[in-house]
Amino acid sequence: MNAERIITELLRYKKALRSEQQALFDELLKRSMNHLGTISYANSMHTWALLLLSILLEQEQRIKKLEHVVNRYLSKKEQDRRVAENENDEYASNL
Repeated sequence: MNAERIITELLRYKKALRSEQQALFDELLKRSMNHLGTISYANSMHTWALLLLSILLEQEQRIKKLEHVVNRYLSKKEQDRRVAENENDEYASNL
């Protein structure tokens, strides 16, 4: 089964989803299309599996980006906390 036929089937599936789910589905499908060339190149009988792996790969990339942002935020918060502790210690020692 080729990728275009699978996409046609997926679009029919999308119609059965609630509108908020349709928007999420569109995002997933759009990101997986970044890998359409790779899927076609693989010329596999398992196009469905490759499409799903493409979606998973895109999700993993998004998770890694979010983890990076969260870790930067937490590092900044930790630095701010240490600075505040040092300032409190200096203030207490000057009393």
